[in-house]
Amino acid sequence: EMNLKALEILQDYRVDTKYRRLIYSALGLWYGNCGLNDKALEVLHQSLHYSFDAKDTAIAYINIGYIYGMRNMQDSAITYQRKAVKYAMRSKDRSMILTSWHNLNGKADAYYNMGDLYVDLEQYDSARHYLEKSLFLSPSRSIPYWSLAVMEAELGNFKSAYHYLDTFVMVQD
Repeated sequence: EMNLKALEILQDYRVDTKYRRLIYSALGLWYGNCGLNDKALEVLHQSLHYSFDAKDTAIAYINIGYIYGMRNMQDSAITYQRKAVKYAMRSKDRSMILTSWHNLNGKADAYYNMGDLYVDLEQYDSARHYLEKSLFLSPSRSIPYWSLAVMEAELGNFKSAYHYLDTFVMVQD
């Protein structure tokens, strides 16, 4: 309720980008915590209009991904968390990168998603690190083996790619 009142007050001010962003962000999360997810997403998307740097944009995407995660819409959550990582990397704030993935279900999932993102970004050392962490936490999960196989094939390491692909198939069965 205080956030709504603050927005009313801010309507009279022209240069209020920082405070609008903070209020929209807080209001969006409040709506989400009240179960008003559609309204939460609407308000959080409005907060993007008032982001003045990459870190602000990353925070907005983290919050949007969080709401999608609360709705069990993991594909959408991942999409927004990846956007958050992209902007966090632009801001060079590594803790922001980890925070964006931590909001997903489970650490193994977070490590897998980070690894898969690094494969997409062709940052293979980081990809291997996170994919192996994912497997350490959840060795019976098959999808990290697939990502490692794809990565090794992209690097031209076909024997290693075959090994990961073979392991992927064994874990799937």
